[in-house]
Amino acid sequence: MNCDLLEETIKIIKHYNLKLKKRWGQSFLVDCNVLEKLVSYVNPCPSDTILEIGAGIGTVTRELAKRCKKVIAVEIDRNLVKVLNEVLKDFSNIELIESDVLSMRLPRVDKIFSNTPYSISSPLLIKLLKEREYNYAILTFQREFADRLVARPGTPNYGRLTVLVSILAHVELKDNVSRSSFFPQPEVDSRIVKVMPRREIPVKDLTLFEYFTSLLFSQRRRTLYSALKHVKPILVSLLSDERIKPLASKRIYQLEPEELLQLFETFKPFL
Repeated sequence: MNCDLLEETIKIIKHYNLKLKKRWGQSFLVDCNVLEKLVSYVNPCPSDTILEIGAGIGTVTRELAKRCKKVIAVEIDRNLVKVLNEVLKDFSNIELIESDVLSMRLPRVDKIFSNTPYSISSPLLIKLLKEREYNYAILTFQREFADRLVARPGTPNYGRLTVLVSILAHVELKDNVSRSSFFPQPEVDSRIVKVMPRREIPVKDLTLFEYFTSLLFSQRRRTLYSALKHVKPILVSLLSDERIKPLASKRIYQLEPEELLQLFETFKPFL
């Protein structure tokens, strides 16, 4: 494993005259210790097919390809795809796809890896939660975003994304990653996250559940009773149901995921 990543990265940027695009959050990993941790968490096996989202200049791609059957590397930037074709030309087990991952159907794979651009963290995670044909994903997120994924009810970071993640996956927070581990250096630190999709989920109509939670969390500091009066008055009368009556005085951001599921099942015919 090459531990002169910063030198190599700067050399590639200069050689190919790369103009990095801020809107895509293009920063490349230059810390060999973090690279080793990421590869360890992905744990590539000889029989694995691994999807990498945002291959960059191939720093992680190369290490995964040495250890697994196949890497499917998706990269949105055409200029970086040209670089990848050059720097990874000795690998016959890498398939490069030039595409916006948010607009494509994810292939069935064993594992997923992404040094996730901060600008697409939320939509990418939701996509991964819905398209669940993989065993687990190792992702780097902005540290504040990662903290939101496991926030407890009643805390400032708790929101509808927390709820959605909790019912669709099991999430483990791994190592913090300093902003100095990337070049160019981003403005915030990151955290490695492991996402394991739950095999059985308690919601059949996920789109309707997303709509329901978006309604409630638009009024996150109101009580359930007050929130419903503002966003869906037709539901207020249903609060007389003995099963959910005790929840009427709870503030939205204090409701447990299980309580939101209970409310959803009661309200669903009227949404």
